Amino acid sequence: MPEIIIAGIGNTSKQQEAMAEAIKDNFGISSRITAPEVDKREQPDILEQGQECQKQIVAALEATEVDELLSLTENKYPSVRSTVLRNENWPVNMLRDVLTKMASDDSWIVRKGVAESRHAPTDVLARLATDCPSVREAVAKNDGTLPDVLAMLSEDEKKWVRNGVAGNKNTPPGCLAVLAEDEEYIVRAGVAQNPRTDPDVIAFLAEDENSLVREFAAANLKASPEVLSKLTNDEAPEVRWRVAENPNAPEELLKNLAKDEDEFVASSAKENIKERRDSSERASGRVLSRS
Repeated sequence: MPEIIIAGIGNTSKQQEAMAEAIKDNFGISSRITAPEVDKREQPDILEQGQECQKQIVAALEATEVDELLSLTENKYPSVRSTVLRNENWPVNMLRDVLTKMASDDSWIVRKGVAESRHAPTDVLARLATDCPSVREAVAKNDGTLPDVLAMLSEDEKKWVRNGVAGNKNTPPGCLAVLAEDEEYIVRAGVAQNPRTDPDVIAFLAEDENSLVREFAAANLKASPEVLSKLTNDEAPEVRWRVAENPNAPEELLKNLAKDEDEFVASSAKENIKERRDSSERASGRVLSRS
């Protein structure tokens, strides 16, 4: 695979990175950003096309007229066709029709853009659930995806697809319970983060061998006082910090964490206690003012 050099293009590193991504997506060519003095004349055609693509991506985000938006869906660059789907100026009903059409685009980049849209029709998402891994992952993360489709994707061979399902608020609790025992920690971490995960599953994940999973379990609002109490003794300071930040942690636990050997954990616990007391005082003041 050839590599091109992006030298001195764009005013900021973000612009240069955007161009590198556009070139990779549209031409399948890797690029690296180097100092401005590097001679870029060796690849003028690709760089010029990259610049053109970047300008059209900006246009796709800023377009306001319907005719212009529709024209951009026919653009030769997949990144432009995908980007225009995120434009906020689409009439919603028209956008749904466009998304349905673009779901059959030849480029997976565009189909992924469809799968990421919050306006994507449920039947379109169901169809894209059998697409390539990147598109399936986007479907798994979309809040509009139906539970039965998520259940199917929960058995996907790709861990990042299962991770998307694990974090989706529409995923059935039964699927979350199964994913809580997934061999990949990143999938279990997604379950620990999900607000729909049952308390007993959170308790199970609070004993996970991976500290990131335990950390997210400690942050979950469904973590019981008993679970939070156990996690205050966790060896990982990040886990104890999540307990200190949890709004449902009993004050007695917070008082203990305020003495934690980790300064950040102790500071967070003290701040949580202070915020609760301030909130209680404000509530008392409102009650007194009404009486």
